[in-house]
Amino acid sequence: MEYVLISQDHQRLDCFRRNAQGIWTLQFYDPGSEINLESVDFITSIEALYEDVT
Repeated sequence: MEYVLISQDHQRLDCFRRNAQGIWTLQFYDPGSEINLESVDFITSIEALYEDVT
């Protein structure tokens, strides 16, 4: 299970995931990062996510 927060002010995505022990961990993505959302089998770059956003 993943919860995703996408910033509207900066190119940043925060992804909260449960680890094997059931503890929530945070992984964040900044420009230059590749985003991998395993629960929905989705991979893209942060730049592609923010394409055409001013």
